[in-house]
Amino acid sequence: MSSPEFDFFDPYEDAPWNTPREMLACRGVQLPLPTDLTDERELRGRLWEALYALGGLRFYFDSTDHLSDREFYTWLHEEWLDELTPDVPPEAEFNCRVQMTASGSEEDTELWLRHYASPRDREDWATRFPNDPIPPHEWPPHDRDRFLPEPPVPPHLWHVEDDPDLYKIDDDDLPEDPLGLAAVDREISGESSPPPPPPGFEEDWQRPLETFSREGFSPLPPEEITDAAMPAYLWELLHELACRGFIVQRSGHLDDRELYSILWRKGIREHAILPGKSRTGAWYYDCAEGDEQVDAWLRYHAGEEARHRHASDYPDEPLPPRETPPYPRDWRLPKGPF
Repeated sequence: MSSPEFDFFDPYEDAPWNTPREMLACRGVQLPLPTDLTDERELRGRLWEALYALGGLRFYFDSTDHLSDREFYTWLHEEWLDELTPDVPPEAEFNCRVQMTASGSEEDTELWLRHYASPRDREDWATRFPNDPIPPHEWPPHDRDRFLPEPPVPPHLWHVEDDPDLYKIDDDDLPEDPLGLAAVDREISGESSPPPPPPGFEEDWQRPLETFSREGFSPLPPEEITDAAMPAYLWELLHELACRGFIVQRSGHLDDRELYSILWRKGIREHAILPGKSRTGAWYYDCAEGDEQVDAWLRYHAGEEARHRHASDYPDEPLPPRETPPYPRDWRLPKGPF
C-alpha cells in the first residue's frame, strides 16, 4: 500500500516574492515616516507596532541592542521593508529570522564580536583568525532583544525548568495594597474597587498598574492622547503588558481608542497572575468576554458551533448576524505560548 503523497512547500520556490512593506499594506498596516515621529515615546510605540505586525507575518529579529529605537525604526522603514522576500502563507509555519549582524561585512562582524558573541565564540574566532584583532567585549547600549516577539513554542517542546518560578506558590501573606494605589486608581477611573484576589493566592495576584508603577512606566489617560498619537500609545501599552505576560485577545470589534480605554480603565487595574515573558504561561485578557460583550462575541468572534449552541441555550434571544471584525488587529497582537 503506497503512502499518501506529501505536498512539500519550499518557501523560496513556491511562495511569491514581495516586500514586507507590501505584505503589511495588504493587511492594512502603514507605518509613518521616521521624520514624522518627533516624539520619542510615539516612535517607540510605532516601533513595537511594526515588530508585532512583522511577528504576525512570522518575521523575527535578533541582535538589535546596539541600535536606538530611532535607529532601528529608521533602518526598518528606509531599508529592510523594501527588500524582496518570500511571502510565505502562515499555514506553512515558516519562520524568518533576521540576524542584524549576520551580513558578513566587517562592520557587522565587529558589532557581533563586541556585543553579542559569547566567550566561546570569541575564543573560536581568535583560533580561526589569529591575525585579526578582537574588540573588547561591551554590553550593548540598549535592552530590547529579550523582549522582542518570538515564534510560539508548541506545548510538547515546553520544559518547566525553563521557568522554575512560574508555578511557585508561597504561603506568606502580602498586604492587599502595598503601594497604596487603590484609592488613587478609584479616583482617577471613577470606578469601584476591583474584587480582591482569590483567598490563598494573594502573593501571586497583582494588578498590572502596580508593576508599571514599580518599574517606571506610566500609561497616559486616554483623554490626554490625540487620535493621531493613539496607535503609538496603544502598542506601547500592549507591549508593556506582553512583557509581563498579559496577553490581549479578541479585540477586533474595538477601535484603537476603545481598546486603550478598556485596558486603561479596567484591564490594568484588575488582579491577574503575571508570569512575565514566558514560554509556558500567560494571563489572557479576552476583550469579548463577559455579559456586556455577548453581542460582540457572537457577532464578530464566535464560531458557528458556538453560535448554534448559544441559540439553543437561549432560544428567546435573537442571534446577531455574523460579521467581520471592523478593526483587523488580532493577527498582530502580542502572542502568548500555544
